[in-house]
Amino acid sequence: MTKNFSLLETRMSPEARARSDELHREHVAEMPSKGSRPSKAYASVWDAVSDTSAEAANLRVRSELMQQH
Repeated sequence: MTKNFSLLETRMSPEARARSDELHREHVAEMPSKGSRPSKAYASVWDAVSDTSAEAANLRVRSELMQQH
């Protein structure tokens, strides 16, 4: 836990802290177990976040251009 988050937690009301803890438990419960594998493998992160291959190609080119500057 980071220092800033620890400081924030000390300033939270008991109700806010309880809600934060509840959300954390829900999030952890939804996480896949260590032994499970993703349902689909992607060639790149751009393929994973894009709806189409054209959009993925566009994002890939934009990323490469930004890295050159």
